Amino acid sequence: HLAKDFPACVVPPLPGKHRMEYVTGDRFSPDFIEKRKFDLQRFMERIALHPTLQRAKLLKSFLESTEWNVQMHTHLAHPPVPDSGSSILENISDTLINAFSRVRKPDERFLEMKDHIDKFEEGLTGVERGWNRVNNKMGDLSADYHDLAVSVQGLGYLESGITESLNRFSNVLLEFSALLKNNSEQATGPFIHNVHSLLAYSNANRAVLRLRDQKQLDFEDLSDYLSQLSLERDRLAARSGLGGGVVGPSGLGLGAYIRDRVEAIRGGVDDDKARVEKMKKLDVRIKELQNEVTAAHDTSDAFSKETLKEQAVFEHAKRGEMKQILGELADGQIEMYRQAMKEWEAIIPIMQRIRVDV
Repeated sequence: HLAKDFPACVVPPLPGKHRMEYVTGDRFSPDFIEKRKFDLQRFMERIALHPTLQRAKLLKSFLESTEWNVQMHTHLAHPPVPDSGSSILENISDTLINAFSRVRKPDERFLEMKDHIDKFEEGLTGVERGWNRVNNKMGDLSADYHDLAVSVQGLGYLESGITESLNRFSNVLLEFSALLKNNSEQATGPFIHNVHSLLAYSNANRAVLRLRDQKQLDFEDLSDYLSQLSLERDRLAARSGLGGGVVGPSGLGLGAYIRDRVEAIRGGVDDDKARVEKMKKLDVRIKELQNEVTAAHDTSDAFSKETLKEQAVFEHAKRGEMKQILGELADGQIEMYRQAMKEWEAIIPIMQRIRVDV
């Protein structure tokens, strides 16, 4: 409903309910509840940082109202953006038509925005793939350290003089193996989840750019239609009669001549009278279209200006989230290696005390 009330705003996507947990029955598991809690918290943070959405009456009612169903019913009955009255089928058909159309006079600013979004999402996808490879290698490394610890422990039973030292060294290897495994499990899940959340937010930004293109397409299509009607009106006005060879007085050639003759035969009425009536209808339609073209131009221009503002808001939010995501990942890695260094530093003196007779 926020997206409908504020179509030019990049409304953060709500946490999706199309998850396997809703099918398998795991939606009450602690892990799923924690992820759901994080997603809702992220959604509210994005809304709170948005200069327009943070002041939305619908959001205030959602946070403060004790009778949300009543408030929502009132909101749907009296929306802040009046309904145009178009049906769902008309909206779908318009969207499908525009989906296969291209803006004939693209704005370089919005082309750069789309290119930036493409590169950003491509980069996030690459980061996800790269981190998954790192995670797999960390899992293999953890297993290798575990195997090494077992081997060292077995060696300690054979070397009676240094059994205790080797056992302690084996314990450090096991601890480091566990650190690698825990870090892999605890860091990868939240990090990948954050990346997916940011990708969804970027898709919302892309949707606003697509809607802006639709507004411009509406203006261009109406302008073309107005030009066609104006040409038809001028053609009829220039004609003083039918005759004089292949090319009529209007100078539009054989096609216009044949069309006029066919219309005159079908109409069965005086040609001049029919032409005058048609010109009157065209005049009325042209006047209506001129108003519609002006309104479409104003709408497209206003939407473009809002889109530029929204891009700045999204970029600010994106940079903040990227800083937080990568910062948390770095902090986790630093803490893991700090603990590892503590374990290794403790075992070094013990290993140095081992005496080897030559």
